[in-house]
Amino acid sequence: MMARFTPWLASTLLATLLLSSPLAAQAGQTWTFDETTVGQNVSWMSPTSVNPSAAIFNTSLMLTTLEVGIEFLGIPFGNISVIDQVPPELQGSIGEVPGPAPITLVAESVVYPPAPEPIAVGADISIGMDANGFGVFSATNVVLGTISVDLGFPFGVVDVTIVSLHVAGNLTMHPTWYDLGNALAGTGATPATVVSGSLVGSSSGSIGVATDLAFGTAHLVIGLSQINAAFKGGVLVPAADVLILGLPLDAAGDIAVPFVWPAGVPSRASIYLQFWMPDAGAIVGFAASNGVRGETP
Repeated sequence: MMARFTPWLASTLLATLLLSSPLAAQAGQTWTFDETTVGQNVSWMSPTSVNPSAAIFNTSLMLTTLEVGIEFLGIPFGNISVIDQVPPELQGSIGEVPGPAPITLVAESVVYPPAPEPIAVGADISIGMDANGFGVFSATNVVLGTISVDLGFPFGVVDVTIVSLHVAGNLTMHPTWYDLGNALAGTGATPATVVSGSLVGSSSGSIGVATDLAFGTAHLVIGLSQINAAFKGGVLVPAADVLILGLPLDAAGDIAVPFVWPAGVPSRASIYLQFWMPDAGAIVGFAASNGVRGETP
């Protein structure tokens, strides 16, 4: 099958393939953490896990609550939000993170007010995923001091005691791309499949390969399943459901093709990709990149 490889064609092919693709074994997860400390270290672990072996995770972190509980003269006056004192990268972030696990998304010291003022509230915050694929949160080295607050009539502005720290948020971990290995070396460096994208409907991404074959060509194999068949001295990882032949490599021996992931693809559908390149220096005249599997959220 000869084809001109364009973002439109990529999206069309992927939609055609995945509308009937079988479900993968595990999917991404969104967890909610909600912890309160009165000065002690606290930690949280998600009730479920994701596959920790993915090569690329798409992650989302949103801190929804950071409050301090206050008292004056032993009288509780409720909670005050201090989330506006949190660095933006801790309040929320979305992006790709390389795997495998463990993964640290946040490792920040939250201190208010900034030095050299005495610390009113502080903690070392860590958020991420452990080696087994469970989401984790911790607040350690917690400091609870005093802060000036306007309590209104009849108290006015007074120094109150901070008695608790409440932290809550949402953490999403989606194992998106898996490295299936089985690259076949040829001339120069072993070819590597380069992929990106969350595989969320209508989101952008890229499929490509990095080689040392300047101005060579690459053939892309797209499959619905993993067959690991012996081929040209190497291993053909995907089933050859679709072949896109003759993709031009640039002066560095690379190609990267952007795509827009189609809407309507079922959740937890899988697609398998691998590039094969004619290479006179390879064992049987071909080099191959590692196979990869992409899984929709």
